Amino acid sequence: MIHRFLRSQDAGWPIALLFVGLPIWWVLGVWQIMFFVMAIPMAVHLMKQRLVHMPRGFGMWMVWLCWLAIGVLVIQVDAPGAVPGTQMSRYLTFGYRFCWYLIITIVALYVVNTRRLVTSERLARSIAWLFVMMVGGGMLGVLVPELSLPSALQMVLPSSVASQPFVHDLVHIQTAQVQNFLGYDEARPSAPFAYTNEWGLTTAVSLPFFVASWSRGSTLRKTAMLVILGLGLFTIVSSLNRGMWAAVAAMGAFLVIRAASKGHFKLLFSSGMLLAGVAAVLMFSSLGDLVLARFDNPHSNEGRTNLGLLSVNSTLEGSPLVGFGSTRDVAGNFKSIAGGATDACPKCEPPPLGTQGQLWLVIFGAGLIGLALYLGFMLRQIVQNLRATSAEGTAALCALIALLITMPVYNAVGVGLYVGFIGIGLLAREHPAELPAVSQVLRPFRQHALTVLVIAIAGGAAGLGVHVLKGAPIEATQRIFVPAADLVGVPGVRTLSLDGEARIATSVPVVRAVADELDLPEQHVRSALSIGAESNSRVLILRYAGADERDAILGVETAAEEYLRLRTELIAQSNESVVARYSAREEALDDVYRDISELTETARGESLWGTVTKIRRERVEVADVLLGTNDLPAGQVISAATPRRTNSELTIRVTTGLGLGALAGLALVLVYDRYLGRIGLRPVSRLGIDIPVVASVSAADVPSTLEAVRAYLPVAGVLADPLSPRARRMAGALNAHLRAGDHRGARVLLVIDRRSRTGTLRRAYERHLASGVYPVGLIMCTDSRSREPNADTRSRSKAS
Repeated sequence: MIHRFLRSQDAGWPIALLFVGLPIWWVLGVWQIMFFVMAIPMAVHLMKQRLVHMPRGFGMWMVWLCWLAIGVLVIQVDAPGAVPGTQMSRYLTFGYRFCWYLIITIVALYVVNTRRLVTSERLARSIAWLFVMMVGGGMLGVLVPELSLPSALQMVLPSSVASQPFVHDLVHIQTAQVQNFLGYDEARPSAPFAYTNEWGLTTAVSLPFFVASWSRGSTLRKTAMLVILGLGLFTIVSSLNRGMWAAVAAMGAFLVIRAASKGHFKLLFSSGMLLAGVAAVLMFSSLGDLVLARFDNPHSNEGRTNLGLLSVNSTLEGSPLVGFGSTRDVAGNFKSIAGGATDACPKCEPPPLGTQGQLWLVIFGAGLIGLALYLGFMLRQIVQNLRATSAEGTAALCALIALLITMPVYNAVGVGLYVGFIGIGLLAREHPAELPAVSQVLRPFRQHALTVLVIAIAGGAAGLGVHVLKGAPIEATQRIFVPAADLVGVPGVRTLSLDGEARIATSVPVVRAVADELDLPEQHVRSALSIGAESNSRVLILRYAGADERDAILGVETAAEEYLRLRTELIAQSNESVVARYSAREEALDDVYRDISELTETARGESLWGTVTKIRRERVEVADVLLGTNDLPAGQVISAATPRRTNSELTIRVTTGLGLGALAGLALVLVYDRYLGRIGLRPVSRLGIDIPVVASVSAADVPSTLEAVRAYLPVAGVLADPLSPRARRMAGALNAHLRAGDHRGARVLLVIDRRSRTGTLRRAYERHLASGVYPVGLIMCTDSRSREPNADTRSRSKAS
């Protein structure tokens, strides 16, 4: 089978080899690496093409890639709610994800530009094999969940490299994630991935291609499809993966609505029978109990919600338009500002900001503009292809819907998005006559690259100006050791946590003290004062952002001083309450003890010795409490106020200005190219070209055009605007109708249309003159619905 994919005439072999050879790549440890490897022959194939066509609307995706690339400039800035500081590993994370975006771009273009070499059915079969492999991996996860062994690549890698978590997850062989959020250990299939969520997304997006491919063919093939779907249902339910369940339900609903709108009652009946079968299996098997148990144990809902909200809030507060380029580690956890992973609780550290969902990754990494570009592109691909009629096109639409539905819960960068972009390429194949070429789309931007660059630089300068006007605050930091203390008057019962201490440190008295010291409004101080903590410690970190170094240091020192003073007062008040209550308790115990002691001296008091012992023990406890109130653990400053001027605001403002300027430049070039720079918006006589219009006719009216052309014979030929499919078709028809004797001399006619660019026409005119060919007339090719052009474009003058 493999040798067929390697034949030179089989252009689809890189994709087929990826999916059919999955078990081999998994055992070797190069499963996901192969996507990068197979992108090379695809790119080579594209570079050999004279014109590389792309799906409609793909320009928005290219802008998204450029906008995402800008994020490399803000990778090292501090994000609100994240651990401050720089990490060089962020560049590796950013580069890895960006390379994935590049290879899915390549595969979409590859699918579009191989439509004459490999059929859509064959590509769908390749993805169908991926689903079969996912089901096989799911069964392995259910049957042998504990299977875990090093791959071939892992065994040859240095241990220092192979032990890195990222590398380990990439090359290690395991079949399932075993988790116990149902109250007992449950294996969740993940093979050939490290995580069940990756397995779930890939299974969901490949499922419609499997159904579209295997539902056609022999009875044996259809029977095998039903068996594999049955096993797939078992693995899908066993995965406890609600995101995948939602994706499958959404795809099913889409198919039902689509079938109903088109009157495909047979498909509706089949869908109803399939749904009834699935419902029966769930109702009369243990799978139904597993589904109910999963919904009764939401497990990750709160964590995902908190992480998503924190990612959005951090982006809106710190860098709303361009984001932060890559993910960041969360400061603390969702339960405490001092939370973090420990040996006893390795999962107490939350996932990084920007993870646990493609939606949050796009927002945090590329900002709100990046989100608009990403969602705009995905939605456009769905909407503009809703009329797709082929089974492969319908499957592609389902895959895109699955990607959208799972955006809040799955990071899609990887195999799932790769399959989705194959689907985008397949959808584009259904519009062969309307596909633009990459060179045609990029041509105006290359021609006006200097303009875009100048506007981008101007935008960056504007961002720098905003920074100069607003300034960059200097942040001073001071650390305070806060020993455990009773602030609520209940000794030994509840010690105030660091989160409670943080509320005291940012309370109204502290804010008011800083405001009075710096003569600033309290609202300003409240926004400038922030607090954090060192992980798993009793050390508070106070921060104050001031206009200059003096204000920053004075602000944080005043806040620390007032906080410690306030804490001392609270401890004293608590101690006074404790002393009063426990002193009264001690006196009462003394009285009771004296009375009972007198009774124990007689024979009648022998039974009271146990009570006497109990009272003595209680007196000791009360004495210990009273003795402890003499200690006042108010806290201690353990570091001097350290000022730091960060470049985060400068970097974010300049980067945002550069990005907005580049977008404005691209938009200006696009408007000029599509509207202001088109021939149809101005008389040809004003273009500065000494050449008349021979005819202005419909693109389908070849006979009328021939009558006008005969007045100019003989000509060397009829040439067309190379960027206009309509002009090229008209030129080909005219050349075919001219007699052999009409083709001579050095004169030519040029065919253009109303959307031809003025710059293209001028360059073509000059190029022909330089080569010794003389254009003597223009043929304006219009749409039949277009209005008649201006009077001077209806000229029928004969060239001299």
